[in-house]
Amino acid sequence: MNTRIMIASALLTMAASTSAWAKPGDVYIYPAKGQSTEQTEKDRYECYVWASKESGFDPSRNSSSQPDVVRVPVGKNEKQGAAIAGTIIGAIAGAAIGSHDANAGQGAVVGAAAGTMIGAAVEQGGQARAEAEARDRAEDIAREQAAQADRESGYRRAFSACLEGRGYVVR
Repeated sequence: MNTRIMIASALLTMAASTSAWAKPGDVYIYPAKGQSTEQTEKDRYECYVWASKESGFDPSRNSSSQPDVVRVPVGKNEKQGAAIAGTIIGAIAGAAIGSHDANAGQGAVVGAAAGTMIGAAVEQGGQARAEAEARDRAEDIAREQAAQADRESGYRRAFSACLEGRGYVVR
């Protein structure tokens, strides 16, 4: 499976699991003990302040506008072209070595083959490194999104607990 597809599907899975949760502002408050509108607004504000401090998340500062899927492109392969360079260098070296005993053509062919194999291995290693860096970046993004979702969830639990403690029904 293509590395970009695997990274995108991993992030999509992570995002889908967090986007199903209600956001901190998606709370309905019912004044079960007949609290006035003024008292409800005061309690709501005080619970907002307390929940923000307790959870480390402030919904007025932390927007939940993160995209569901983040595409992390694989960076440039710094070793791109190593196979071609290896072919050329190998052919030149093989021709030079083969010229000592009048087999320059055969030496060039053998050198080119050896250079191609070595260059291809170097190029493949560069591609693997670029893909690993992209995978690491995607994992960092997924971890940050999960941490953000945890903070949001903590805020909502704290906000709800505070209001329920003051006699409100919170859903």
